[in-house]
Order: sequence, then structure tokens, then C-alpha cells
Amino acid sequence: MSNGASAYKQLPTTTYAMTVALADSDTQVMGPLNLKIVRPFNTIVYVWGSAADGTLAYKVQRVPINR
Repeated sequence: MSNGASAYKQLPTTTYAMTVALADSDTQVMGPLNLKIVRPFNTIVYVWGSAADGTLAYKVQRVPINR
């Protein structure tokens, strides 16, 4: 995804290896990061910073799904 973009995908509960690449490139700049998907939560991953400056960081947020 390009900067500022978002996506939604329903995934089975398990642990995934997440990587971050430069926009329009296969150049990996972060990861693999182990990302555990658990129920009943929406899992949101934020990535910010600069690959060029070496300041990339990430944060995982889990929001309970109200059923």
C-alpha cells in the first residue's frame, strides 16, 4: 500500500510474518514481524517514520469486536 492507504482483510486466527516494503518496490525495510491475529478483536497495525532515516516503527492495536 502507498503512504496513507489502508486495507481490510478477514484472516484466520494464527500468527503471521508481516513485512514492510518501500512503496512501488520489493525492497523490504522492516520485518518479518510476528503478528498474532486473535478473536474477537480487530487487529490494526500502524507503521510510521522514514526508511531513509532509519526511523521506522510500528504499533499493533487490538480493538474488541462488539457482537
